[in-house]
Amino acid sequence: MGCTKSKAMEQQFKNSQFHQVELSMLKTGDLVLFGDNKTGTTKLTHLFSQCAWTHVGVVIHSPGLYPTHGPLLLEYAREHTDHLLDVSTATIVQAGTRLVDLDARLRKSTSDQIAFCKLQLPEQWRADPELVELKAQQVVADSTMRPLERKPTPLVFSGETYTALQRNLPSVSNSADLVVFALQQLEVFANNKPTDLSVGEFSSPTRVQGYLARGIGYAAPQPLKTTTLTTIRPTL
Repeated sequence: MGCTKSKAMEQQFKNSQFHQVELSMLKTGDLVLFGDNKTGTTKLTHLFSQCAWTHVGVVIHSPGLYPTHGPLLLEYAREHTDHLLDVSTATIVQAGTRLVDLDARLRKSTSDQIAFCKLQLPEQWRADPELVELKAQQVVADSTMRPLERKPTPLVFSGETYTALQRNLPSVSNSADLVVFALQQLEVFANNKPTDLSVGEFSSPTRVQGYLARGIGYAAPQPLKTTTLTTIRPTL
């Protein structure tokens, strides 16, 4: 008896494993990488970049601003479909920049792969947590209290309400842009360095090293979630 061809000659079953990581260990400046090959757009990203990662966010831990929250994730996307609350505005942000609870973000993520990269700080940073807290608060103020993804208006305003617009902050069009901006504000990146990093390059400590301020580094990605694909072919 011959083989009858069907539209689907193989089936793929996904088996996801969530790695036990204490999220409280993630601090301001740590990176969270997401890999997703489900949609046509992300499949094209995989094809042309040969990279597993399609989205990146930066951890913000600010007990001073948000005492009831643990680590938060600052991220940008053209569309957010998980309906998570933006803690900086107490609204559900459907597109653009947002600051969300990291634990909730990971729980609701449908990404195939998730990993984190720990920021390795010099001694003076670890000895002065208040400095890191102030920098974290400034990042939140500059990136979520105003529409960072919009280009600054050429009009000149007066008054404290519009001071952020006068700082000529860059526009953001993808998740890597926002992370670059945040790391510059945190002084993790040296401001005089090029900032044309792609999402995938954040997963390479050696690639990022050339952009970092003196004494700062990133550890290699550690998994938070991995998905294996099991292919079952039809019996001939």
